[in-house]
Amino acid sequence: MSKEPVKIQCILRIISAENLPRPSRWTKKGPNAFVTVKLNDIKHETSVADRNSKPTWDEAFELVDAEASSVLSLDVQHKPRPMGLVVKLASISIRVEDLVRRSLGGQGELDGFSMSVNPGLNLVTSQRLSWT
Repeated sequence: MSKEPVKIQCILRIISAENLPRPSRWTKKGPNAFVTVKLNDIKHETSVADRNSKPTWDEAFELVDAEASSVLSLDVQHKPRPMGLVVKLASISIRVEDLVRRSLGGQGELDGFSMSVNPGLNLVTSQRLSWT
């Protein structure tokens, strides 16, 4: 008899980012930044924070029925105005199982952490997890 995989429910809140790079070397302004959240076949996007190297979104997304082996991807991107190609500024992928372990942090907490996407760039998130 096969064991059913653990299903994890998660409310992921994208709070802010710091030290975002300029979208190109020709501009002195910050990016029109937004975050794409992907889990399995589900994709969510934050609103666009205009011309800001320290954007704040504080937007929540519900991620349901994620298996522990699923991969959560977060991409911080720049959306040129009025048209143009989206430029990826940073990205991180983390297995849901690792997200749960990292959230617990050895202290019994199930809420919040800061992800270091690459040296000098932080993406601050908060999540509330439950599993069945």
